[in-house]
Amino acid sequence: MTSIDWLWTCGGECFGYRQGDALYTYDGRQVGRFAEGDEVYGCGGQYLGELRKSDRLITNLTKKKWNRAGFLPKPGSRFGPTNNLTPSEVRTGYEDFPSPQQLT
Repeated sequence: MTSIDWLWTCGGECFGYRQGDALYTYDGRQVGRFAEGDEVYGCGGQYLGELRKSDRLITNLTKKKWNRAGFLPKPGSRFGPTNNLTPSEVRTGYEDFPSPQQLT
């Protein structure tokens, strides 16, 4: 079984986890797939953001029009959210990653 890596938004909110190349919300919904190692694309193929500092999700504004092939989401394991973390800086040209509730 592939390990689970917990992820947070730059605002410090628990988002969910990465398992292999899949991004899941903590309640088990696959909302993204990793490409090029750290870029995340949604089920419809739209760029959602990327992974920074090994556990933080952020969106690069210059990539928001990027697209890849879409995919059919698979159910993941359901968990309660882990504790939120201290927010980290969002640099110019970026915005915080959407919360799990925004990606329905």
